[in-house]
Amino acid sequence: LHPGVLYRLGMLLTRGPKKDEGFKLLAQAAELAQFDPALAGIAVGHARALDTARKDREAESAYRAALKANPENALAYYYLAAFYYRTRSYDNAQIQINAGLRVREISEDLVEAFRALQEKLSEKG
Repeated sequence: LHPGVLYRLGMLLTRGPKKDEGFKLLAQAAELAQFDPALAGIAVGHARALDTARKDREAESAYRAALKANPENALAYYYLAAFYYRTRSYDNAQIQINAGLRVREISEDLVEAFRALQEKLSEKG
């Protein structure tokens, strides 16, 4: 199956009683998509689903895998920074904000999101 199909099915399952099955499909989709930059959002979506479910160890690992597969994925840096902020790992959040803002191609909306997160982080300092 195409990684996009696995991803969509996995997301549907994570919202119902078959959550574990859904997370397995998301992991499979992310693994299959890792070599296609056009599908980079699948790996980030997998990590976000784990993060939302508060599966912190797995979420951090999935964010890192997404960045290893595509080091220019600004959205992955943003969500990893937000993850670290949520888990009160403020130094790591700052590192990810800095790395994300160094990505060559980044939308203005994402730059604003990084700045807003930076502001929240500064208030904690």
